[in-house]
Amino acid sequence: MRAVSGSHCLGLVCAVVFVGSLNTIYQGSASGIGSHARGLAAKAPPARAGLIPAGYTEDAPDETGINLALLGLPDTGMEFGPFASIHKPRTPISIPYSSHPSYPSHLHTSSSPKLTPDEAAAEARRAELGDLIARCGRDYGVDRFLITAVIKVESNFNPGVVSPEGAQGLMQLMPDMAQEVGITDRLDPVQNVTGGTIYLARQLQEFQGDLPLALAAYNAGPSAVRKHGGIPPYQVTRNFVDKVIDYQRHFQRSSNVVPGMME
Repeated sequence: MRAVSGSHCLGLVCAVVFVGSLNTIYQGSASGIGSHARGLAAKAPPARAGLIPAGYTEDAPDETGINLALLGLPDTGMEFGPFASIHKPRTPISIPYSSHPSYPSHLHTSSSPKLTPDEAAAEARRAELGDLIARCGRDYGVDRFLITAVIKVESNFNPGVVSPEGAQGLMQLMPDMAQEVGITDRLDPVQNVTGGTIYLARQLQEFQGDLPLALAAYNAGPSAVRKHGGIPPYQVTRNFVDKVIDYQRHFQRSSNVVPGMME
């Protein structure tokens, strides 16, 4: 065994001291950076819902207790050195733009229930009647969504419907109504919608644009509205007025949806 010289011993001691100093500096740097980051986190405003940066989870603080999503720090994926615990990779998250608070509320979409065969057939008939309804609305100054709503409630867009009371067609014209507006074939879709729109326009004019009263007159007759000084106390008529107004609003809202997106 060879004896170790004094110069070799001195060199070994210096190396040990140097390594120990580096370790102390390293730990101090990591502690200092962690403290500085905690200070930033304490000053940072609360994150708003839906604005978490892509690439971070909302509730994933690292070993230092710091949530980098609140600090807006980038994820470099570093796994070494004093930043190993701070730059900890996180599971990416996906935030659809449509759920962002700045996305226009009237464009938010929801899953539409699947239509039954009868409902699908009614929607197809409504689409076929679209041009006719729009033309009648323009010609007689009646909102096309109101005409559509009356047809929906009266016949569900079925041109062959005949009621037990004798009303016929899409807008359920009674014989006296058809005669008043000059309609000869109440089961003909063009004549029926034209005549029903004319009659509805007359009720709106007579009751000075008061929609509930005009609808009540369309259903129960204008004389019944004048007799009772308002909507007659007939449940059928009251239900008719409420349903038509609800459907008018529904069709108006549906028309404001971007093509290809349903409300």
